This record gives sequence, structure tokens and C-alpha cells, in this order.
Amino acid sequence: MGRLMKRSSKFRQFAKRVVPPILLDGVRYWSARYRLDASGYERETEEEKILRFLDNCAPHSPTEVILRDRRLSVLDGPTFAGIYREQFNQQVFRFEPSSSSPLIIDCGANVGLVSLYFKLAFPDARILAFEPDPSCFSALSANCSQLHNVTLHQTAVWTESGTLSFSRGGVVGGYLSKLAHRDCLLSTINVSAVRLRDFLVEPVEFLKLDIEGSEFDVLADCEQNIHHVRRLFVELHSFSGRPQRISEAISIIERSGFRIHAHGVLPEKRPFLGVPINNGKDFHLNLFCYRPTGRACRPG
Repeated sequence: MGRLMKRSSKFRQFAKRVVPPILLDGVRYWSARYRLDASGYERETEEEKILRFLDNCAPHSPTEVILRDRRLSVLDGPTFAGIYREQFNQQVFRFEPSSSSPLIIDCGANVGLVSLYFKLAFPDARILAFEPDPSCFSALSANCSQLHNVTLHQTAVWTESGTLSFSRGGVVGGYLSKLAHRDCLLSTINVSAVRLRDFLVEPVEFLKLDIEGSEFDVLADCEQNIHHVRRLFVELHSFSGRPQRISEAISIIERSGFRIHAHGVLPEKRPFLGVPINNGKDFHLNLFCYRPTGRACRPG
């Protein structure tokens, strides 16, 4: 047995030297997702069973599940499962921090899965999370409870502090009423807002802007301070019937010294025959923005 363990250890050390890291990441992902039972057949992990349960839940049906040894509040099962896989399995926001206590700002924190992922990945991180929707904020508070150095703000981020009319969208994303055509508005409430620029006064390792159409005005207002940000994620949206301001946002990002990698979301197969309207919007693009200095490019 001792010899086998020594050989296994030597093999792992050898593999780390000769196998590309991306392949090792893939092996770790699939081995974590599935294990073999005694007969050699793949056996679904407990985590994947829970996620499959959430996939099959009726939309907008609140529940609770235990994942990562934490009891988590769920507002919409399918949406939660999709975001969880994206964050914890795919690790779409994974990066190498420049310090042991990076500052991370999560705007549009929703139910808190991104903030939770970063806190588990970087236990000493400082996280500021902003979410104006009352239902989402309640779940965010439950899911991020007792996490050290995580500060939650039940506010929208905007170009100034004050009170704004907000169209509630729950987990699909509420938005400021002034941004959308009146036909797109859902039930509206008043929410408090803070000026994001006031928080960009020191190095920020990661800034997430998932703020449902507010990103254009907020980016413009923050342009003079965005040099503090090392990595930036922006969800770009445009509301049906409103001007598209895509070039404005990209110009600000480029002027600020970022390079951009983009992911399209829900592409329409035949867009010239009609573009679907989702949550009042006819455009959705995810931008992953990074500083070129010190970033190694990976061959395709």
C-alpha cells in the first residue's frame, strides 16, 4: 500500500509538469461532477442531484438547498442552477488576485452567488455587494450571512445618490424605470441609489456591472476613476424601442486601457426574421475586460 501511494504521488507530480493546466482543470471538473460506483458506472454527485432538482423546479418558486455546506435561499430554481454551474463549476470569473485581500465590487448582486463564490475562493477578500430589489436582497442577505468582510447594500448604483423609480424583475433583473419604454415596465417601487464613482477610490481587483441598462450612464460617470479597476465585467443591454448605446460603453472601456473578450447571450438563429424581447431588452452581450499588462495569452 505504501509503495502504491508513493507511486501515485510521483505520478501526480509528473502530470503537473507535463499536462497543460487547462486539461487538468477539465479533469478536475468532470471528476468532481461524476464518480464511479462499485460496478464502474458513472454516479451522479449529490451536488448535481440538487442542481437537477432545481432545473426541474417551477419558475419563481422559492426554496432552500444545501450546497457548499451552506443553506442557500433560492428564488427561481432553473436560474439559480444555471448561475451556480457558471460560477462554481465553470468558474467563469476565475482570476489570480494581486493580493491576499482583493477588493471586489459586485453591482447587481442578485441572490449573492457571485459574492459567495469569490468569498470562498478568496477568504480574505473584501466584497461590496449592491442589490436594490427587495426579494433578491433578502436572499442575498441569507446566502451571504456570517461572511467576514462582505458588506451588503440594498441600493442601486447610479450616477448620483438619491431615490429612483425601479421596475421589479426579481431574479431576471429589475431596472431603473427611466431607462425602459413604458410598455416594458413591471410593478414599480422606489429604491435608494448611490453613486458608484464614490467607491472607486482605491485599487479594485474586480468590478462586476450587471445593472440592467444602467451600465452606460454609470460607466460614463466612473470613467475618471476606472483606472483603479484591474478587471471589469459588464453586461451590456439595450431596451426595445430605446437608442442602442453599445459603442459608447465600448469606447469608454477601450479608452480606460482594457482589452475585451465578449460572450454573446441567447443568440437568435434568424435575427432578420425577428429579434426576441427578453425582460424588455433586445440585446445582451457580456464583456470580460482586462488589463493587457501581466496577462499571459493562452494559445487557441
